[in-house]
Amino acid sequence: MIQPLLDKILAQTYTQTDALNRLHALKNLLVAELFGRGKSSDRQTAPVSLGKDFYKHFNRNNVYNLFDTLEEKIREIKPLVIFLPFELPEEGMAALGQRMRRLFGKNFLAEIKLDPNLLAGAALVWDGVYKDYSLREKIEDNRERIIKTLREGMKR
Repeated sequence: MIQPLLDKILAQTYTQTDALNRLHALKNLLVAELFGRGKSSDRQTAPVSLGKDFYKHFNRNNVYNLFDTLEEKIREIKPLVIFLPFELPEEGMAALGQRMRRLFGKNFLAEIKLDPNLLAGAALVWDGVYKDYSLREKIEDNRERIIKTLREGMKR
């Protein structure tokens, strides 16, 4: 029962942070409704993409356990950390997220971090390994060759 609920929560959520934020908002909404602290109209503000059946799985007896389990499952997903030199707009994150899901599976998550020192590219961290694919790294890798070429050009 957990996997279908997790799939629905992650369907249009591509970062671990966004998935956890979405989960916490849903938990607050359902707890308020189930324990009478919310208005019946609160459910109308819930994400439509989850579908009507999503909410039928929750009741007063299981709401906390289900949300704890869902949070644990989200935290178990190892995200790909992507460093970019710019803020990625929401539609860019959706396009990137959808592509990653096609390549790596439906529950693949990322974390986007800002690194303004990168030039024309990205750096990635996966399983503790950092790889810089930016122009900055290419320049650094070829520093001696570039300096030598510039010096030779200045001698002419």
